[in-house]
Amino acid sequence: NNDNKDKQVQTSEAGKEIRLDWSVIVEDIIYQLQCGASPDVLDNSAEIVIQYGYVILFAVVFPLMPLFSLINNFIEFAVDFHNYTHFQRPVPHAASGIGVWKQVISSFTVAAVFNNLAIIVFRSSSFDHYSFLTTTERKTYFYFVLCLAIVVILYFVRYVMPDQNEEIHESILRQQ
Repeated sequence: NNDNKDKQVQTSEAGKEIRLDWSVIVEDIIYQLQCGASPDVLDNSAEIVIQYGYVILFAVVFPLMPLFSLINNFIEFAVDFHNYTHFQRPVPHAASGIGVWKQVISSFTVAAVFNNLAIIVFRSSSFDHYSFLTTTERKTYFYFVLCLAIVVILYFVRYVMPDQNEEIHESILRQQ
């Protein structure tokens, strides 16, 4: 029988039987070759980081920005789902993390502290009712002290909170 010739049984490392149907595998390979090229993962990462930058840098100016960002993410999810189901599968590449994007996100976060505090202190009326902030010089001192305090808190939280939880750390140690 031709059907049995195309099927092969293999045993996995866990001892489970895996039935390979070569005709299905060949059909999938042919289908993947006929599909268009998949979108670049770098482009998707760049979109996410740029959106993060806009949201945190301008949230004070336009408070609805996070809501629009959420709506955009739902639309982006639908587009990515379509891309992953109708284009070639992307070639997997080993990576130790998100790479340089971690530093870019960190830079955006620190820049957002300075940017948003400058807008709040110098352009809004949020601090006008404090009598000690009557001159521009005092507002400038207050701005830098507040920036320093928030940046210290930000770096303290980064130092105190681990990059990996205990379970992931143990898993990595087992793999090594």
